[in-house]
Amino acid sequence: GYARVVSRLDTERISAYLSRVREASDVIVFGSGLRGNNIYAFLVSNGINSIRAFCDNDTGRQGDSRYGVGIMAPEEAAGRYAEAIYIITVSLHEQEIREQLENIGVAEERILSYALPIDPHFCTNSMMKKRM
Repeated sequence: GYARVVSRLDTERISAYLSRVREASDVIVFGSGLRGNNIYAFLVSNGINSIRAFCDNDTGRQGDSRYGVGIMAPEEAAGRYAEAIYIITVSLHEQEIREQLENIGVAEERILSYALPIDPHFCTNSMMKKRM
């Protein structure tokens, strides 16, 4: 019984997160490292096809791409996608990145943390499709 309750609560939390992201016509994934890649896979495997770009503070990654999606500087992303939802994938520097985005004009309500698992199995299956 306990496992069912925990599973239901996890499903509700994941469903609510995905619903919030689905509301946006444009999604920007902030961070193009392993976490960003896994989060991208999770979103796409759950039917979110509105990811317009990755953004990253690492100038060595800017101009590159992941999965055919460009990586740009945060300032460029904010200028091009002012109404996007920005998902912060860098948990260690989350507060700094949040402040950076707000300082370049991204509204606080458009900045989301990614607080779900990043395990590759979780991120690459479409478990939520079976439950939604």
